[in-house]
Amino acid sequence: MKKIVFCFLLLSPMFSKAQADYVQMKNCGSLCFVPSEYSDKETPGLHILQSDGVSIYDNDIRLVKNISLPVQEYTYQSSRIRTRAVEGIERTAVERLQEVTDTYINYAASQEKDYAALSYEERQELIVDYDRYYYGLTNTEVHDEGEYALIVYNEYFGNNFFNYPAYQYNYPKQGLLLDKDGKVYNFRATYDYKYSEWSDYTVSYETIKVENNIIACNIVGAQSSSLLSPFYISSTLFNDDNSLEYLRPVYTLVDAPVYSWSGDCSEEPVTTDGEYSNKELVICGLEVVGESGAVLSSISFGKEYDKIGNLSLMSGTVVAMGSGISIIQLGENRFISFDTSEEEDGETSICKHFYRINVVANSIEAVCAPVCVSVVQNSLNTIEVDYDTDKDANVELFSVGGHKCASQNINAGTGRLRMNVNGCGVYILTISEGGTVVGSQKVLIN
Repeated sequence: MKKIVFCFLLLSPMFSKAQADYVQMKNCGSLCFVPSEYSDKETPGLHILQSDGVSIYDNDIRLVKNISLPVQEYTYQSSRIRTRAVEGIERTAVERLQEVTDTYINYAASQEKDYAALSYEERQELIVDYDRYYYGLTNTEVHDEGEYALIVYNEYFGNNFFNYPAYQYNYPKQGLLLDKDGKVYNFRATYDYKYSEWSDYTVSYETIKVENNIIACNIVGAQSSSLLSPFYISSTLFNDDNSLEYLRPVYTLVDAPVYSWSGDCSEEPVTTDGEYSNKELVICGLEVVGESGAVLSSISFGKEYDKIGNLSLMSGTVVAMGSGISIIQLGENRFISFDTSEEEDGETSICKHFYRINVVANSIEAVCAPVCVSVVQNSLNTIEVDYDTDKDANVELFSVGGHKCASQNINAGTGRLRMNVNGCGVYILTISEGGTVVGSQKVLIN
């Protein structure tokens, strides 16, 4: 019994502490570790992405600090609208079409009646009775306009009336017209709205919110001692100070499609007027941000992308966290790398981007313009190279054994060429400017 009690007393505080830690961290994200090569000895390596920031823990799993990730808001004018009210409807014209008087003269004779001897009201009843007898039309509207009567049937979903069902059977649009002299015509009437004055414009705004705006970095390189899981923060990746930094995308607003119904609204009143706008976010650069929230360095892509690597944007609230950025360590050189997808003339090319991390200058620098390579499979294996440059460049294709298979020049401003390749396999494509290799791409020919 003493042993049981002793063990219970010994384990009780440990159980309580573990339970408390569990409660504190049960809603957190995945455990992440800063690679040792990007962390000084004073900075803990364990960090967890929370709903509103990154929590840093020491080697005893004690909370050291929180780095908040403020919600970024992008607001734009979504509409500028003015309104007016419908004050009435006025008939603008009544057009007499084909005369059909003989039809009703003959029908009156079949009923042993003299059409010429009938009164104006009796002729209206005759016309209604004819169409009830021959066509089974029982719902008929007779609109006596004084000089003539408009006789309209309302069976056909109100198609014979202006803006039905908003105004029901009040404004006949097509049917029969009976003149005072007894002549009967098919008719067509047109109408227009009477409006009040326009109101002043009302301006509305929409806001797109970006939450957890942080990018997960992945290490690429055989010398890395990090785990395979991505990490969000570091102390020495971007500069040599002892504070923490992280990488986040920079966004800009661009026009987005505005979807509208293109049906026939010719009879609907125009009671609103103005401008509508729909915007969405695209990625236009990257920023290195310190733990205080200050921007330490940035790079502009010079072009907008709706996706970099695996990091995609959606309409509405954007949750930016995600993998898609690779950190490449080549000797003492560090690079940020990611892919983008671009489509032109129905063909999709994968563009690989490289940016150098200058630790001394605390900056991010473009290495070269992105190299875009697409492979066209046909009777001749063709490699199509897109390369946007203002300098003359040389494109060379090597086998994995180092044998040069093809070489071709790209003139400044040309941007595209095709190279024929004999045989399937893996090739290395390089682009040089002035004898210096500025980009390379692995190409697989199936």
